[in-house]
Amino acid sequence: MHKRKKISILIHTRSDTSKLKSLLDSKPVRAVEKYKATTRLKFHLDSKPPGTADKTQRTKRLKITTEKEPHMNIEEQIADYKPYNEQEAHDQVVMRQLFATQPDLFTRENQVAHMTASSWLLNATHDKVLMIYHNIYHSWAWTGGHADGDRDLLAVAKREAMEETGVTEIRVISEDIFSLEILTVDGHEKRGVYVPSHLHLNVTYLLEADSEEKVSVQADENSGVRWFSLEEALAACSEPWMIERVYKKLNAKVRECFSGMHGMQRGE
Repeated sequence: MHKRKKISILIHTRSDTSKLKSLLDSKPVRAVEKYKATTRLKFHLDSKPPGTADKTQRTKRLKITTEKEPHMNIEEQIADYKPYNEQEAHDQVVMRQLFATQPDLFTRENQVAHMTASSWLLNATHDKVLMIYHNIYHSWAWTGGHADGDRDLLAVAKREAMEETGVTEIRVISEDIFSLEILTVDGHEKRGVYVPSHLHLNVTYLLEADSEEKVSVQADENSGVRWFSLEEALAACSEPWMIERVYKKLNAKVRECFSGMHGMQRGE
């Protein structure tokens, strides 16, 4: 069985407890329930005290527990994924068809299509995203890269995020797939070799890093690393399709998942 990862939001006062009840009836949590249907995030309340000697100061926690089904390979995870919108639904169908008909999808030996993993790399308050200026696409973009034989796409996404940004501490918000995309790649030169146009069968994960940590470029891949607000990220990107079909979708899913929770943390 995969280990569960938990994020807890602590509420220390009676007034905060009433805010929690209000929040559970509010629109943000209904949005979270929609997100839960997509990623199988599970929410529950725990009224156990936080291990303090003061028994009158009891703490309630809203816990987010992420789970993977045991022994599911990446093909099964993609098949089990609940599409967020029409783009994901169609891309999921095509991915499953390619799994059934195409060899070597996890290596670049398949020059028609191959697997990649990307991340939407957020700060701790989930209102900024870390992006790189991509040398091939000539645009600010998310982090990510080729599977190159590794079928653990979460590990690929995490590794690529570290290599491309210089950040050494990357946290996984959820081990579940956050989004699916089939991306077109125009033919280009890489290290003096022509790479023909092809498809990236991409799986995206939601990751987190400290916005205060030092960043650095990976010279052969990118020429800039920078934190943007979620809206600034859209303005910084120069690829219209990525903005409309991918980055806006990721931002919407982030807001649906976290908007009510950060209000609780701020005492709103």
